[in-house]
Amino acid sequence: MLEYNGTIYRPPMEAEATARLENAIKPDMVILTTMSIFPGTELEKAVKEGRFEVAPESEVLTAEKRFIELLDIPETYLWAAHSLDSTRIAGLLGNHKDEMLATLQHSIDTIDDEVFSKTFRRDHL
Repeated sequence: MLEYNGTIYRPPMEAEATARLENAIKPDMVILTTMSIFPGTELEKAVKEGRFEVAPESEVLTAEKRFIELLDIPETYLWAAHSLDSTRIAGLLGNHKDEMLATLQHSIDTIDDEVFSKTFRRDHL
């Protein structure tokens, strides 16, 4: 659970609500990028002041996996392959969903959150 300015963020609930929305609107493409803390931003200030806690990567990946599991839009292309994403996946949900979920599960199973937080940078593009 994350909190920012008194707002509680619960990844599983957010994943489910977002998937319901995407299933209802049936977009041609869904693009996922991982939130990043850039220097000089209000979010960076909130992190430094302890008002916002960055989620461990395993939690980010678990929420992303849950979101994709709930998608029922086989003709939609999902892209999550930005340089800020630790696990890059992309493909047509009807053809590649199982492969993308397996890739995410492998990352979830093997990631060391402590090592990741010290070695992977999300503060620049």
